[in-house]
Amino acid sequence: MLNLANPGIQMMPLEIHVPDDLIQRWDQTLAQLEGELTRADFNTWVIAMKPLGLQEGTLVIRIANSMGQAWLESHVKSRLEDGLGIKILIEV
Repeated sequence: MLNLANPGIQMMPLEIHVPDDLIQRWDQTLAQLEGELTRADFNTWVIAMKPLGLQEGTLVIRIANSMGQAWLESHVKSRLEDGLGIKILIEV
């Protein structure tokens, strides 16, 4: 998925084996977050997320460090869950 606000930055597409409708909701949710967050926050934290897969109906997302995990949990986790319609687990 190309980041239209900053064409040099690629967003992490959802490339795990999940239903097509979840992939579509992932792309839509990231696009919405890009419009809501500052460019710095989006580029620093949201782009750094790496979806790992579904585990018992929960989307597991990896982030590089605990600071990123804390930021994502407090700023975007609920928006991701609302946009995707499933629970999210953010792990380091």
